Amino acid sequence: MVIELVEFQLKPELRDEAFALVVADTTLYLKTLYGFRGRRIAKGDGGVWLDHVEWDSMDDALQAAESFRREPCGISFKRCVVPGSTVVRHFEVFHSAT
Repeated sequence: MVIELVEFQLKPELRDEAFALVVADTTLYLKTLYGFRGRRIAKGDGGVWLDHVEWDSMDDALQAAESFRREPCGISFKRCVVPGSTVVRHFEVFHSAT
């Protein structure tokens, strides 16, 4: 399993309620992609957001990222984000407990 962490900041003029609609659209799309396991979006201090997505494999995560960039919902998501604020990292799960 792979965890994809995307840290970003929203454009200051964008309200959380409007962003929630974009998140809902993008989540519907992600659910159609092979290897998708789940997603959480969190809002932190100082306007920092975190998009936590779980994939079956690194290949699934990378293929999804490429596909997401071309999709209308992915383009809408990108328009919400402050340019240059995005940091993407992938981690292969070493241990898991519930």
